[in-house]
Amino acid sequence: MAVKNPLWDEFILWSLLPDVEKGEWATENDWAVGHGTTARTLRRWKQHPEFVARRDELSRVAEVTRIADVDASDLSGDEGDYRVVKSTLVAGAKSGNPKYLELYFKTYGKPFVEEEAASRVADMANANLDDLVLEALFALGESVVVDALRNRGWTVER
Repeated sequence: MAVKNPLWDEFILWSLLPDVEKGEWATENDWAVGHGTTARTLRRWKQHPEFVARRDELSRVAEVTRIADVDASDLSGDEGDYRVVKSTLVAGAKSGNPKYLELYFKTYGKPFVEEEAASRVADMANANLDDLVLEALFALGESVVVDALRNRGWTVER
């Protein structure tokens, strides 16, 4: 992809940095002034479809690089490669990339959904209504329950 403005990459990479690493330009306005442009220009860039595509591309590269540095730094061989690939897949899915999402759900989706559904069913499979109400009352706490009953006209004594 051809970069429309040479400052785009520099601005995008700066914006991807954690705040503590942004250096002398703490805000977008500071960055704009430091580079001879304005905050209004930055807002226009962010609306430009080619800028958005470039930002997404650089974000993915930065995320993959960060994940690879962290996850594989203490590993070598197949385990390091596996972690890098898995982390890249998860990061790509989190970014909303349709291909990564499809692969992620093909790989992890069905078992995860089935496991989640099973855990939800198992939590209440053998509970009756009285037990559920008592659990809710205990979770709310004595003072909340007593106040609620008194507000509805009940007399509550120990």
